[in-house]
Amino acid sequence: MKILAAIAASFLFAPSIVLADEFVAIGHVTEISLLPEGSDRCPMACPVHTADLPNGNRLICVSTSCGCGEAHIKIDRVLLGTNPPTVVVKHRLGEWCESAFPLTDLPVLIRIQDDQSPSWSALHTIDSGDLGFEAAEFTQIGSVLVSDLKTSDGLASLRELEKRLGL
Repeated sequence: MKILAAIAASFLFAPSIVLADEFVAIGHVTEISLLPEGSDRCPMACPVHTADLPNGNRLICVSTSCGCGEAHIKIDRVLLGTNPPTVVVKHRLGEWCESAFPLTDLPVLIRIQDDQSPSWSALHTIDSGDLGFEAAEFTQIGSVLVSDLKTSDGLASLRELEKRLGL
């Protein structure tokens, strides 16, 4: 019998707010909750039992997830979209049981579009004195291709992004 292995991704994110359009904002992580796998708000990444497929193969799920996290982000300023006061982003914890969101006082740039995984980056002061974000974490923000922004040590200028967005 052939064995098929399905690997459950450890960092599958699902925003808890439903947005029809793109939402981009600057905020602060105010709380991170860790939830045990199998609890009401953290379904099992893999089913308890393997599944026999109609073709005789057996589906086996392998996951390094150790639970779920919920990052509460207080929105300080909206760049695109509507203005909810707080966004709660649900995410899987990886094999080291660490949250993907920083437990720090640094502001974060977050982008959520429909049911896609959110993109985010902590904001850091760059050489010019502006705030910068990790360009590799984003493909596009609004109409701006992030790869078109100048970077220094992998950080793109938030001011340049805002200028290109017409803000």
